[in-house]
Amino acid sequence: MTTDADNQKLLIALFKEGSVQAFGRIYDMYAKRLLAFCCHYAASREDAEEIVEDVFVRLWNSRESVRETESLHSLLFTISRRLVINAWRRSVNAPVFEDSLDACPDMGTEAQALRDMNYEEFRCMVMGYINKLTRTQRQVVILSRLDGYNNS
Repeated sequence: MTTDADNQKLLIALFKEGSVQAFGRIYDMYAKRLLAFCCHYAASREDAEEIVEDVFVRLWNSRESVRETESLHSLLFTISRRLVINAWRRSVNAPVFEDSLDACPDMGTEAQALRDMNYEEFRCMVMGYINKLTRTQRQVVILSRLDGYNNS
């Protein structure tokens, strides 16, 4: 009698060998769930769809390094979470976001308070995602993206 774990190990083994059918099966198993997850956090459905596409491209490109003992669910959602965080980071650093903040007419302390609240809300959301990362991943993100250090 084969278990789900055995089936997943076999699926991963075939996938690692370059089986397009195994990749298709993995896609069918997880694409809708990943899309729902990404839609919850992404700015738009199109962004979420793009993130899901990127997840599967990355999975395919790194198929040889996937371990048979690894949970595909965990792996795919970890990649998705990282890509969602990167998408949010790009949107914060985008000139459009800065322009939208600058376009707010200066209506005194109320406008400034609203801008600060929107930024603080966004910052808390991003930090929530960052805090879900492992200790090492969190340290790398903070040092490279928030503190401005390069990889070396």
